[in-house]
Amino acid sequence: MFFLLERMLSHAPIGIALLDTELRYVRVNDYLASTNGRSPAAHIGRTLRDIVPPVIADLIEPDARAVLTSGSTIVNQELNYPPINAAGQPVTWLVSYYPVTGEPDLPQAIGVIMTDISDHKRVERDLEALVRQKEALLLELHHRVKNNLQVISSLLDLQMMTIVDEHARAAFVECQRRVYSMALVHQLLYASEGMAHIHAPTYVDTLLQSLRQSYTGSAPLHLSASIADIQLDADTAIPCALIINELVMNAFKHAFPHDRGGTVLVTCALTGDAQVELSVRDNGIGLPDEHPLTRPKGLGLRLVVLLAQQLNGTLTLTSDEGTIVSIVFTPRFAAVKG
Repeated sequence: MFFLLERMLSHAPIGIALLDTELRYVRVNDYLASTNGRSPAAHIGRTLRDIVPPVIADLIEPDARAVLTSGSTIVNQELNYPPINAAGQPVTWLVSYYPVTGEPDLPQAIGVIMTDISDHKRVERDLEALVRQKEALLLELHHRVKNNLQVISSLLDLQMMTIVDEHARAAFVECQRRVYSMALVHQLLYASEGMAHIHAPTYVDTLLQSLRQSYTGSAPLHLSASIADIQLDADTAIPCALIINELVMNAFKHAFPHDRGGTVLVTCALTGDAQVELSVRDNGIGLPDEHPLTRPKGLGLRLVVLLAQQLNGTLTLTSDEGTIVSIVFTPRFAAVKG
């Protein structure tokens, strides 16, 4: 059995060494000896500094002496030795040190185990390079989409200058607001870390500020929001933005006739079952008896119904002392930021 144990240690595919309290080699297996460029017998009785380069000894000795002093184990220390292999690739080891005690129960030697993780590190570096490349492509993508949407908005502006009919002009303005809602998502993604998600409160606040500025009525209206501190991905944020745009503008146009003042509140919250509830409510005159979401007549409400379906959400409408439109859906990603 002892013979088998000796052969197992000698031929193990990891580096194994035993050092005494003076950091002299007592035992070293074939794998580590080959890495050091010497036979196992050539190590015995020699110190660490006799075998490895001084720069490597400077890295190993403090950990080894700390094990002797404290009797504690030190695990998974990365070590680059030799700096490159025969193929010109960096070499990285994962090194662990542990005390070997005797009688009395004090460290009398140090066990050293070294595992070559060079291949893992190369894969890690390759993945990091791919991530950086993907981030650069996403950055360019969001930048170009944002710029293209801004060009579309400018073209709509130019076209409106030639339109006399007020209803046609109003339709162009609504299109511009929808384009802005989508462009804003890409603008915030371009500026965000990771370019995959946007901060919902920041996005909604910016969108509502634009909607306030676009309101041209004379009624004193107050537009406010209560948005959970969450992150949403682009596929969720764009439909949500368009829904908010349509519902808020619909409230501006229809909920407060005859210069009646009021309040429009936008809320977005995480429910107990990890869903998101987005709602727009007002304290205006309410809705007519027929249900506008069953057979929506205007383009805005038709868009709201379609976008709720895109989110796989449940759309509800109540009209009691105003109007509340809510969409409950399961987001692809909605992490609490704080």
